[in-house]
Amino acid sequence: MNKVFYNAFLLDKRYFYLLLSLLVIILTLFIVILFKKRKKVVVIEKPIQNFVPVHEDNEPVFESIEVANPIITEPQPEAVKLPHISIRLTKVGLIEEEVYHSEVQGELIIGRDPSKSNLSFQKDELISSKHCVISYKPKALYIKDLSSTNGTYVNGVPIKGPYKLENDDIITIGSTELRINW
Repeated sequence: MNKVFYNAFLLDKRYFYLLLSLLVIILTLFIVILFKKRKKVVVIEKPIQNFVPVHEDNEPVFESIEVANPIITEPQPEAVKLPHISIRLTKVGLIEEEVYHSEVQGELIIGRDPSKSNLSFQKDELISSKHCVISYKPKALYIKDLSSTNGTYVNGVPIKGPYKLENDDIITIGSTELRINW
C-alpha cells in the first residue's frame, strides 16, 4: 500500500511541475504583450510656417491689390492659381511620432535654420541650414538635395538631382526620417 501511495505522489509531483512551468510561460507571455501594448505614441501636429509660394521659375507670388476706383472698366482676368497639394510628413521614430501638415504650392524648403527654411529641425545637427526642397509640379512631388553636407536619401538611396516622390516614401535628412503622404 505504501508503494502505491508513493507512486501516486510522484505522479502528482510531475504534474505539479508541469503545470507550474506552463503557468510561468503563460505569465511571461502576458507581461510581454502587456508592455508592447503600453508603448506610448504621442502625435504632435505642427503647422509649417514662413511658407512663400513660388512659380516654376522661382519668382515669388504676390497678392494683387484692389483699387477703389479703377481706371480700366474692363473685367480683369483672375489671378493665376498655382497648383497645390496637401502633404503630411510624419517623423519616424521609436517613441514619439511628430506629424507636420502643409499645403505645398511651389516649394517647401527643409533645413535646420528656421530663417532659411519653411520646415526646420533645429535639434538635428546633421541637417544643413537649407538641406532639401520638396516642389510640386502638376500631379507629381519632387525632392532635391540643396548641396547639403550629409545628403538626402529616399528609401535609403542617396538622391542626385530632382527625384519624383511616391506616397509613403521615407525621406532621410541627417538623422531624421520622415514618411511623406498626400
